[in-house]
Amino acid sequence: MAIPPTLSPPHLGDETVRRSEERFRSLVWASSPIVWTTNPVGEVVENVPGWTAFTGQTLEQSAGKGWLHAIHPNDLERAIHVWRTAAAAKTEFRSEYRLRRHDGVYRHMVALGVPVLEADGSIREWVGTCTDITEQRRAEQRKAGQARVLELLAKGEGIEKVLTALVESIEEQCDRVAGSVLLLDADGEHVHCKAAPHLPAAFCRELDGLSIGPEAGSCGSAIYHCAAVVTDDISRDPRWAKYRELAARFKLKACWSQPIFSMEGRVLGSFALYPQVCREPKAAEKNLIESAAHLAGVAIDHDRARAALHQAKEGAEAANRAKDDFLATVSHELRTPIGAVLLWSKLLKAGTLDPKQSREAVERIVQCAQEQARLVNDLLDVTHILHGTMAADPKKIDLGEVVEAGAEEERMHAEAKGVRLEVKAVPTPASGDAIRLRQLVSNLVANAIKFTPAGGRVDVRLTQQNGQARLEVIDTGEGISAEYLPHLFSRFSQADSSITRRHGGMGLGLSIVKSIAELHGGSVRARSEGEGRGAAFTVTLPVSE
Repeated sequence: MAIPPTLSPPHLGDETVRRSEERFRSLVWASSPIVWTTNPVGEVVENVPGWTAFTGQTLEQSAGKGWLHAIHPNDLERAIHVWRTAAAAKTEFRSEYRLRRHDGVYRHMVALGVPVLEADGSIREWVGTCTDITEQRRAEQRKAGQARVLELLAKGEGIEKVLTALVESIEEQCDRVAGSVLLLDADGEHVHCKAAPHLPAAFCRELDGLSIGPEAGSCGSAIYHCAAVVTDDISRDPRWAKYRELAARFKLKACWSQPIFSMEGRVLGSFALYPQVCREPKAAEKNLIESAAHLAGVAIDHDRARAALHQAKEGAEAANRAKDDFLATVSHELRTPIGAVLLWSKLLKAGTLDPKQSREAVERIVQCAQEQARLVNDLLDVTHILHGTMAADPKKIDLGEVVEAGAEEERMHAEAKGVRLEVKAVPTPASGDAIRLRQLVSNLVANAIKFTPAGGRVDVRLTQQNGQARLEVIDTGEGISAEYLPHLFSRFSQADSSITRRHGGMGLGLSIVKSIAELHGGSVRARSEGEGRGAAFTVTLPVSE
């Protein structure tokens, strides 16, 4: 970096040597960002043009150890330690630190220093250079940040943790900014804050539930228009009119927002940076925001695909369990009446029963055969439902008569169990398949009786409201938990396996009710105030004029 006196050719005069050294220093200053010199103890004693141009420090400000004030406070101790170690060993050194530029922005620098020695080995001065490596460091940070995000995704970390790591990596590459990621709700109209590690928590809470729109700040507008929105001064941007006081309360000056898109091009949310001063983003910062939004979209797509896969896997496992439980239930339900039929048949064949017992045996055999026929018919109906081949033969009917007939089919079961069955059905003209609709009523009433203890009551009502027939089956039975209500009409569904053991049945009746109602252009819903508080089923069907 300089020519030590001991290396100067002996035949050159002092003036020649001085001019040669000045020429060499001028050449270095012209070809390197910053060239500096200090005395043996690291003090600036002469003007350093490159240093002054970069930092804005005058000679008076940088003189002595004043130049140290331009180094970032967090890097200062390390930089001094590197120099002291080199000074003690009288060797060259290499040091990296952030240096404050004249505009207040800190840049990453690498400083190289070499001691110039006297003939006796003492240090005469230090000469060196400072080279700006900010872009190189940013490229390294960008690569490391992307690797970190991908690593978290590969490990299956939650999307909030992944997005937080992404925001932090971008914040490290920009100067004095705080980032955030807002994601759209399923309704596509409101956003929630998913990552904002260095924004005020209270501000983030205010953002939750924000409606998107052309005047919904930078982020809400960016999502609404599916385009980047740059606000260099929040206090003057009309898009922030509704939120200006909020931004002022948290001392937010500007906001640069980029929409986040899925791989299919659907907008998912926004990635935003909030600088500490009013300004527009530099070209490099715009590129960073765009790449961050793209990576956020990849991460969100990956997370949602993984969640969908996990849900599908759980659904498949649940379906397999339901199938196994159903097959076990079918075996039990079919075997039970067959066992009773065989038992009574053997007794009849043996001729050991008196006339009264024989009549009872025949009644039991008939009941078991009817029950088995019903089970088989339910299985056939479900097969038709699964294949989309369940059919109806609609004709003009009196729905009131159909309801009464379907309920009466279950009266014997209600009386045998000690349950009171009340039926009130007004004449209601309709078009439908009387057999299918009677099956619907019978299944609903049978289900109510099954879950109503002795001494309870089941009410069946048919009324007309707003041009529709309204069938209600209300019981005072066991009730339905809120957790199970959404699954009530699923095929093979029962709240738990103990229900099958206590009450029997294959969990098909209500799913068949739903299919028959929909086949006739109607619907069915259930409500219950909870376990032990009864249940009510309501079927709505169209009526005829």
